[in-house]
Amino acid sequence: MVSLAGIIGNNSIGYWHKMTKVNRAITKSSNRLLDKTFLERKHFVVRLADNKFIEMIRGTPDFARLEKCFQQIAFGLFFHHFKIKFRGELNVLMAHFEMKDKNGETYIEFIKHRAELELRGKERFGKNPAVFFYQFTNPDWSGMFIVKMCFYEGCIILVRFAPEGAIPQANLGLLSIQGGIKTIIELEGKKYEFN
Repeated sequence: MVSLAGIIGNNSIGYWHKMTKVNRAITKSSNRLLDKTFLERKHFVVRLADNKFIEMIRGTPDFARLEKCFQQIAFGLFFHHFKIKFRGELNVLMAHFEMKDKNGETYIEFIKHRAELELRGKERFGKNPAVFFYQFTNPDWSGMFIVKMCFYEGCIILVRFAPEGAIPQANLGLLSIQGGIKTIIELEGKKYEFN
């Protein structure tokens, strides 16, 4: 919750959770909670209007810790949804974080767009979708599929499930991007340019 609730772009419930539950937890822990959550951080104050300010934190979260948390959430959702344990590998894409390089930013936008295409018309699950909902894509030919987790209507996490024995299809576009070759991928009339 510390890493997610206060993200700019989330809804008012996320903001309320940040200003109440999260701030109480930070104060109670004498900022040790922030030390666990962020590898580096800067505090600053933004003036909204006359005599109205908001405190903000910008920094680098502990990505390894977050990735492990999201993997555990994804395993739990799978078990809750399908009533069996998932056996295989999970890959997490935290689509709400800024990337330092242009290729990374473009890749995240492309993957979000691609996932939205596969999720169109799919049921959303969650009793309070303004706080959290999730959706599963259909498995591809190799059995791989994605779960989209959405927190506070703005924070999107995509997790790819690769079952044991699944062999990912070679992707010429991805190989070109990784090789530094200028690559343009078009999806629904939108162009994603790499390198």
